[in-house]
Amino acid sequence: MKLIIVIFVFFCSLLLFSKAAGSLNLKKLNIISFVFYNMIIFSYIGASCVFLGFRDHYLIAKIRDDFIVLKTYLIIAYTMIMFPLFIILWNRVFVGKKVSCIYDDFLKQRTVCNRNENLAYIATIIATVIGISATAYVFHCIGMIPILHMNMSTNEMAALRININRGFTGNVYIKNLVMILLTPLLSYFTYIYFRVTHKKKWGFIFIINLFLSIIIKTYDFQKSPIIYYFFNYYMIEVMLGNKNILKIFCLIGSLGAVLIYVQYTFVAGYEGKLFTIRSGPGGRIFMTQIATLFLHVQAFPKEVPYLNGASLPTKLARLIGSSNSWVRSGREVMKLYNPSGIKAGTAGVMNTLFVGEAYANWGIWGLMVAPFIVAVTFSLSFLTILKFKKTPLTLVLYLALFQSFTGGLQGGFVDFLYNAGVFLIIGIAYSFYILLNRGKIGMKRPLKLRRRNL
Repeated sequence: MKLIIVIFVFFCSLLLFSKAAGSLNLKKLNIISFVFYNMIIFSYIGASCVFLGFRDHYLIAKIRDDFIVLKTYLIIAYTMIMFPLFIILWNRVFVGKKVSCIYDDFLKQRTVCNRNENLAYIATIIATVIGISATAYVFHCIGMIPILHMNMSTNEMAALRININRGFTGNVYIKNLVMILLTPLLSYFTYIYFRVTHKKKWGFIFIINLFLSIIIKTYDFQKSPIIYYFFNYYMIEVMLGNKNILKIFCLIGSLGAVLIYVQYTFVAGYEGKLFTIRSGPGGRIFMTQIATLFLHVQAFPKEVPYLNGASLPTKLARLIGSSNSWVRSGREVMKLYNPSGIKAGTAGVMNTLFVGEAYANWGIWGLMVAPFIVAVTFSLSFLTILKFKKTPLTLVLYLALFQSFTGGLQGGFVDFLYNAGVFLIIGIAYSFYILLNRGKIGMKRPLKLRRRNL
């Protein structure tokens, strides 16, 4: 009976996501269809295994009640179905057209570079210099270039990662917004210009930003940021309509697999089995991420009181009457289930699917509303970008929203209620647009879409 439920939920989600995204075809991968694959890989497979009786994982072993397993699986199933359903209903009311048609029109458009290409190039050089300066400043504050110290033990890396993220003594805005956020986006921007114009000057500035971005994405020894960084080049090729897109997907996938293998085998010295969901990279991908959702459900409210909005930024928390702010649920769960790691400085947070933080703050009401809020955020971002003329700037803006929102899927719900990085990206992109168009404020829409809307 349980297996039938698991299969039924999967196919319901598959059909709904296919309609919500317009297509689940990897050749036409978009921000909505990516959510489906993300939830399936990082949440549903692991949750289904636990629901069906799998318990041989160090975090799953901490679950003390079968009711927690049932409750958490139902939360996952609800999210897998309601997320795409909310998008479908939203699009039907406010869009009135098939998403697949709008998306196909966008993919067929030719990417147009701005007429003021020299101005764009000069602005890019200035931005690159700022990025180099910000990176040098951050590494000076850290006291090292982490990628040159990959021979550390796993515990040493974990302690240093916590120290870099939580004990950073420099300006956090320079680190988080200029170095981590904007500089990699600059590499995407220069890559698109190079792909479209085939000019060596854009290729040269791209190589500089590519090298800089690789250093940045490995600054705290995490493995996933560098993999996602290269994956975004696949998304660029999708947007550009590359006919060899599946070959690129296989190339990036193989590169990711090699990086994971090297990290586990030669860097971390891992001696266990790699191809299992009990441990190693398989356990990390399929089980660890979703296991923390089970622990969220077990912890709140019996062992830790509901946060009641304490995860929100300070100003928003005060508006709803909370005396605390920025209390992330993942940190509270880590304190509960790994106090020794917290004390030793080697443990950070137990992040999980966004509904985990919604539940930790507002209980059942939070997790019921969360899929709707997140779904609308994704839908608005996706459809808004599709209405604009396809240029390097709009593609980079789409990528920025893509990585910010999809990164939040396994991060925290409050990132969808308030995200300073997203506001900054939109502001900079719009300012850059005004600069390149010599003061023109309105953003152009493609002629094909405007005619259809007449």
